Amino acid sequence: MEKSNSTSDTLLLIVVIWMFLSRLFWAIIPKLFIEYYTLPWFKVVSAFLSLIWACIPILIALSIKDKNKQLITFVIGGLYILHSIYEIMTQFMMDINF
Repeated sequence: MEKSNSTSDTLLLIVVIWMFLSRLFWAIIPKLFIEYYTLPWFKVVSAFLSLIWACIPILIALSIKDKNKQLITFVIGGLYILHSIYEIMTQFMMDINF
């Protein structure tokens, strides 16, 4: 089944919008809060945003039409998600121990 250009375009548009909003968020937060990294919500928000970033390779893979390239991108994206989850869990475990 051939992917429609509309679906691929929508997925890529979602990625670009997310990149813009994420960059905007991290540009505004330091201006609003001097020591934002010490705020209680910082680690949770940072982890959530990291998980969303980890999903980007999968969204890009969904927009690729060539099945071989798509498979490679899915594998790399899956490894990236696993690594991101590991890093987030490690950070939370270190916080619990202190």
